[in-house]
Amino acid sequence: MSGFQAIGIVLGVFPLAISALENHQKVAARLRLFSKMKLEYRKCSNELEFQQVTFVRHLKQLLLPLVIDNEKVQELIDKPAGEAWRDVSMVELLEKRLGDSYELYQEYISGMNHVMDKLYHELALNDESVQSKLLDTSKRPATVSRIRSALGRDDLSFQLFRIKFSNGESVRSKLFAELQAYNDKLDKLLDSSDRVSALEERKASRHQERAIDSAICSFWVQATKLFKALTATWKCHCTEHHTILPLQHRATKSVEFELLFLRSLPSYWEVRTAKISKVENAVGESGFATSTIKVVETLPLRQPNHRPYQLISNLCNDLNQSDGSCCGYLPTDEQDCRYFVYTVSSQRRSSITSISLDHILGGDVSPPPTRRQRYAISLALASSFLQLLETPWLTSSFRREDIMFFSDPTNTRIFLLDQPHIARGLAASSSTDRLTTSLAQALDQLGILLLELCFGKLLTDQPLRKAWHTGETEEERARFDAMAARDWQCEVIEEAGPDYSEAVAWCLGGNRSAPPERWRQNMLRNVVMPLQRCQEYFVNSRMV
Repeated sequence: MSGFQAIGIVLGVFPLAISALENHQKVAARLRLFSKMKLEYRKCSNELEFQQVTFVRHLKQLLLPLVIDNEKVQELIDKPAGEAWRDVSMVELLEKRLGDSYELYQEYISGMNHVMDKLYHELALNDESVQSKLLDTSKRPATVSRIRSALGRDDLSFQLFRIKFSNGESVRSKLFAELQAYNDKLDKLLDSSDRVSALEERKASRHQERAIDSAICSFWVQATKLFKALTATWKCHCTEHHTILPLQHRATKSVEFELLFLRSLPSYWEVRTAKISKVENAVGESGFATSTIKVVETLPLRQPNHRPYQLISNLCNDLNQSDGSCCGYLPTDEQDCRYFVYTVSSQRRSSITSISLDHILGGDVSPPPTRRQRYAISLALASSFLQLLETPWLTSSFRREDIMFFSDPTNTRIFLLDQPHIARGLAASSSTDRLTTSLAQALDQLGILLLELCFGKLLTDQPLRKAWHTGETEEERARFDAMAARDWQCEVIEEAGPDYSEAVAWCLGGNRSAPPERWRQNMLRNVVMPLQRCQEYFVNSRMV
């Protein structure tokens, strides 16, 4: 018998004991004798019911996290001797749930079983002569003559039981106290196991979060390497090709890129979506992959034996693979990893329609983006800024006119307003990663973008901007824009709350005290995370 079955046995004893005690009470009432004994019966029954309810609630707390189907939990409770208690997998889940307290838990269950045996003996619930007498007496009409006859015919064992029950309150109280103690111990064991598990999960979650944070803050290094690898294999110099990078917030430590390759042909546009995954320890001594290649999970990938390990020499040509195929890997200077390229999808469109963020905020799209969409764009831009600035993908802050949104392929009149993209050329001459502005200026420009997305309006249209000089040069205009933005910033907390306000404030000056070498870590904590909380609030509350 498994330890899990032992729990079912203890569970099954309670209703049997309660039923037998109810039978005792009926007999006492029928004979119109032993009124005090009748009260003791009820007291025992109530105590047993209390212990049963306590134990059942404990079992539900124990079982509900283990079983997805709530009906199975109820089946276990309703059928203590059922087949479900013989399920070997449940034993394994129980051991995992209780951890190092599993053996002690089983000892307590065994102790409860022992107490129930003693209680059975104390109440003569396992005495056949007593039970038969109770059953026989309960079935006959309670006339005076029959009562007297029954009393006269009571055998010695039944008489002894009555005497024992009348004088056994202290023994029963002790046994019930033991049951209560075991129920308390089971609860404490389970609670302590749950607390330890919660702490371990929280610690693992924090470790995972730190790993993700570290990966996000160092993503720019991989982004630079990937860009250079792409330019080394991009042999096509025709103007019909366009490379589009979706701007996304990352929540994993894996290094993955999604790129859109657009090609203009005489009668249609060809749109190819590719995913590029970095695989660590991908090359063994033989030159073949030694670890599992992470593939695009949403597609039934087809991988010819030679293609995943083939060096890509001309990406433009190698992208002409069937959807879900591995095109090979990109050349890099790293010896312990490779960047594998997969084709996700290919489409032919009669036209490609897009709109810039500049036009969206200027009111040129109807309906305008919702608050949820604007906040989603803010998070995507801030996170992408952190990941891509100082790489060939992004050498200055985002400009409104460079951020584009494509139309829905099924309805070109509807723009996907929560999916921003930027275009980037892959010519070798464009692989510089040097900032064209200072970091402070780039953050000011990002802060202005976040402000405009907060209110859904352009800074240049605001009266507080018109109160400042326009500026003779681009540098002067940027300086006056930043001054006006700091004035506008005061209204953010009322419009969007403290999280959004914190993000804007850090971009518009709060970053000045941060160590330059740790600006990404500080931005993650002071901008990206607050914007993520802001976005999650809207998602969870289903607000628009």
